[in-house]
Amino acid sequence: MLKKSGYSITPSLSFIKTFGFIILALCAVSFFHQNAHSEERTGRDSLIIKELTGYDAEVIKTRPEAFVEKLQKISESAFSFYRGTAILFYRDIFDKSLALSSGDENFTPGGLNGCYINGDLHIANFGFSRNSENDAQFDANDFDESYIGSYILDLKRLSVSISLMARQNGIKNHEEKLLESFLDSFIDKIKDFASGDNAFKYSITAKNADGCMAKILEKLDGKKRVDILKKYCSMSEPNRLLTNEELRPVPNDEMEKIKNAFNKHYVPGVIKKSSEKYEDGFFKILDIREKLHSGTGSLGLTRYYILIGGKTPDGFEKNLIIEMKRQRASVVAKYGARQGLDKAFKDDARRALLGSYALASKVSPFVGTAEMDGGFYLLREISPQKSSLKFEEMSVSNLEELCESAGKIYAKMIVKCANPKSVPHASQLIALLSSDEKITGFKRHVINFALAYSSTVEKDYELFLKHKDTLIKKFKSQAAKSEFIKTGN
Repeated sequence: MLKKSGYSITPSLSFIKTFGFIILALCAVSFFHQNAHSEERTGRDSLIIKELTGYDAEVIKTRPEAFVEKLQKISESAFSFYRGTAILFYRDIFDKSLALSSGDENFTPGGLNGCYINGDLHIANFGFSRNSENDAQFDANDFDESYIGSYILDLKRLSVSISLMARQNGIKNHEEKLLESFLDSFIDKIKDFASGDNAFKYSITAKNADGCMAKILEKLDGKKRVDILKKYCSMSEPNRLLTNEELRPVPNDEMEKIKNAFNKHYVPGVIKKSSEKYEDGFFKILDIREKLHSGTGSLGLTRYYILIGGKTPDGFEKNLIIEMKRQRASVVAKYGARQGLDKAFKDDARRALLGSYALASKVSPFVGTAEMDGGFYLLREISPQKSSLKFEEMSVSNLEELCESAGKIYAKMIVKCANPKSVPHASQLIALLSSDEKITGFKRHVINFALAYSSTVEKDYELFLKHKDTLIKKFKSQAAKSEFIKTGN
């Protein structure tokens, strides 16, 4: 019996039965909710594994040990996981049931709905290299996944990477500030181009950079070819690449195939598009190694380093190292394929080459393509200025500078991505951002997506970690069997 305010309250049998039924019902609802949630996460587990193994099916088949290395690499952090799972990003973006593209149409002018895009634009895909004028420049530096699509795909993928960078650096409280720095810089540069600045001549070098970026570029300007040669070549044996854990000797029959592809496809292509007269022996191949352990998303795709003669004066410093990297279909194409593009591009090396010309600043003259054994390869010089930013070691103010620079480069990319005689992309976008209210709406749209999807990536990363050891064990076993078959012992 309960007492309240002097009155006795005796619960009736029917009340007890009713109350008990409610409790049981609530427990049942809770159980089924938890079970459904568990099934939902289990479904996502399976989806992540399916997309990872499906996308790299050819790598798993031919070099499972490289796929094991990729699994280990993407397990390092949520940011590394994001870099290595672009296929998952596009699967989600193009899944209409997730509505991740809702509102994009408000900020997508017609000319920017079908332009060249990088395809895998993230903050670690920006770095330093030597341009066609022999200056160190800051730019996007990988166009293997370039494709035709909406500019907002690159914008969103890059923005999410900035969020994840902030979280990895332990500065989540600065996350929105970094995103705003990127977007403000992007919008300001778009306005500059709309007002007449030439995106085709724009690049970030020591001459126009500020702060930490200027210091890095000034330092890199002092780098010479001999610096990269000292890293990869033998000092005791002239005209020889090193053999070490990164560089593996190539069998003679494979070396002959590489030489034939290089001389038949790459050399004529470079000579044809260049105004320079190359002297005899410039493209003479001195040595070849297979390059191992490179990339994240592309880890496992065949790469070669080719040492060539270069020009006089005679001496070690004249040589060049050319990277020859196998290409595959753009990661965008599986879920965002556009009709007729395969025919237009002809092959995936040509697609990546055209993407470089469409998006990069002052492209090196030593970019070209080759075909070998039915595979297509992109070739480019390994620049002595080639360098990546270690953003985990950067201060907040330096990270802001990095994001501002990335914003300028991204603005250049989407203005430059079409022939100048076609639709003026900068003016189109500025027309959609013609008021402070519209600019605020645009920034909020991008930032909200970046914050939300970064959290999705972190959850996916945690799910992946639960399966990582099992996956690594499985593919290590497959790699061991593969090695046994190759060697016979």
